[in-house]
This record gives sequence, C-alpha cells and structure tokens, in this order.
Amino acid sequence: MPTPDRDPAAAVIALLQELFDRARRFQTRQARAVHPRLDQPLYSLLLDIGRRQPVRASDLVASRQVDKALVSRQVAALDRLGLITRRVDPADSRAWLLEVSGPGEQAMQDMLTRRRRFAASLLHDLSADDRQTVEDGLVLLHRVLDRLDQPDRQD
Repeated sequence: MPTPDRDPAAAVIALLQELFDRARRFQTRQARAVHPRLDQPLYSLLLDIGRRQPVRASDLVASRQVDKALVSRQVAALDRLGLITRRVDPADSRAWLLEVSGPGEQAMQDMLTRRRRFAASLLHDLSADDRQTVEDGLVLLHRVLDRLDQPDRQD
C-alpha cells in the first residue's frame, strides 16, 4: 500500500509490473501444461485463435498490433505442434482461416479445467465479501487499463 511519503502513481506502476510478471509466469506454466514445447507467446496466440475462430492471420496481426512476420512464424509453430488447423478462406482463396485443432481444443479444455480449480483454490479461504472485492477490483483495473488503448494517451 502507498504511504503518505510515497508517490501513489509510482506505487501503482510497481504493483502493476508485479501483477504482469506474475501473470506472465502463470501463463508460462499453463502453456507447458498444454504442450511441453509451447511458450507463453504461442499460448497467448492459441487462446486468441480459440476465442475468435475461425480467424485470419491478418486479423490477428491487426488486433495484436504486432509484425505480420511474427504472427506468421507463431502460426507455423502452432501448426507444427498440431494445435491449430488452417483452411482456405472461401471468401478469399489467398487467405487462410485458423482454428484450434481437435487435440488443441482438448488440451485447452483440460487447461481451463485446471485453471478453474486453481482459481477456486486461491479464493477458497476468502469470504463472499472478499471474493466480491477481488472481482470488483479486477473490473476497476480493466477499466483503468482500457485507457491504454486510447490513441491520444501518452506513454
């Protein structure tokens, strides 16, 4: 918690950095549970494909705001691992539609089940009021972080 002599903005930034670092470590463990050769960035892309499927790689480039070549390499890696499938887009035969494969879907469902159990164990000892406070705090954090996507924001 920030003390009166500490800069509250600096304290928030430090707490956010720790939260992001913990989330990255958690996602790395989750990725390895899906496939031993899956890293955190590939895992994140797999989840994104799963949420938006079928999806074009070009749409992933736009939404993730990353280089086209990076997404292309990551898609190829997910394909080699057998976690996604590609099929020609009927609306544009030059483009591919990406979907999570059967084995990829099973691995993701297993991971989501483990994640739900893990989350339940984290919250188990909290009162209903404390669980609501955590949820409300996360909703507020999302609202604050949504400002990062505003084009007029300065870094």
